[in-house]
Amino acid sequence: MNGSQSDWMNFAAEAWRIVGHPAALDPEIIRTNPLDYDRACLKWLESHFKRVFALVREIVHPYHMSLHQDRQWFSTNWKQFYRGVPLWRQLVPFVAWGSALKNDEAVLAESCVAYALVVGVSGTAVDQATDLSTPQATALVDSLTFAIMALLAGVERITNSSRLLRLLPLYTRQIAEMLELQASENRSRYVLPEHVDRASLEAYCAGPSRLGVAIFFRLAVESAFLNAGLVADPSVTAWGEHMSRARQLTDEIVDVCDDVRCGLTTFPVLHALAASSNVDRLKVALAAVCSPAKANNLAGTEGCRQILSLLTLSNSLAAAGEKAWSYLLEAGLIIVAQFEPAEAFPLTLLMNQRFAHLERLRRRNWEELPIAEIPQPIGLL
Repeated sequence: MNGSQSDWMNFAAEAWRIVGHPAALDPEIIRTNPLDYDRACLKWLESHFKRVFALVREIVHPYHMSLHQDRQWFSTNWKQFYRGVPLWRQLVPFVAWGSALKNDEAVLAESCVAYALVVGVSGTAVDQATDLSTPQATALVDSLTFAIMALLAGVERITNSSRLLRLLPLYTRQIAEMLELQASENRSRYVLPEHVDRASLEAYCAGPSRLGVAIFFRLAVESAFLNAGLVADPSVTAWGEHMSRARQLTDEIVDVCDDVRCGLTTFPVLHALAASSNVDRLKVALAAVCSPAKANNLAGTEGCRQILSLLTLSNSLAAAGEKAWSYLLEAGLIIVAQFEPAEAFPLTLLMNQRFAHLERLRRRNWEELPIAEIPQPIGLL
């Protein structure tokens, strides 16, 4: 274990001991049974922040919300684009940072509601619109129209609360940055570089690539600081950038076949092009498969298996996992520098869930579990 990793594990272990060392949440379990550790983290976070999530559910759940109930089209689309589990995972950083910075629970809950309205659900609609693999003008217009209406509904709620007004620039900036990144991604997502080297890989990770799309991590930090009457230093908000990149790289491992079938250029593919002795074979296979029109056909599926084999031969999935792990460690060290262990137990769980996921993937040769076996929050949202 290197210095950075031992520093983080020592910090997480101390935070765990301070809260009474619950057996199921011993950080050492990440190494021995990452799946059980993930389940235990979910259970603790759900029970500890139950009142916050209950308020969010009361206001934003499709069967509870009061926004535009008189507009059947809006209500129907809210049900279509509402995704409780992804929204829960986006809000966990908000409650973890809010807890560490001692945010008032009512203010924290309202901040989560505002995020869900302005960014969470409308962002899902934008995501779906930009992910349409074939031109479907009606669906695209409906998605974006709904996203705009949801965003405006959330803005209206924020402007009616004096204590939430300070969050409005953060949340609207989030939407603007997300749209900008996704528009840039759409322009380049089907473009396979003629030449890839180590510098190209570093540029992909560090630059304005799709690895920065999960801006909600940084937003969680800034929101928690504002709720505490403070301003986050850039050295602290960098936590969000590291977490965003770690999350996206993990997604690129899990979704590698779907991404390849859609022609999306991701880190594993770029790594294989830079490192593999089978570059020509890989390029031929990519050219045969990388088309939205072929995403669901048999030839595309078989070609994806061939590409996956070539990515495995070049250790490209493992390289993505190692890179994601390094970003997590960088994020962990920011927490170590900012907080005492007694303040940061929820943050250690948030971080260690990500480590546990990567460890689980590594043990399974970078293949995700069947969806039914993946730990999920129990319907809080």
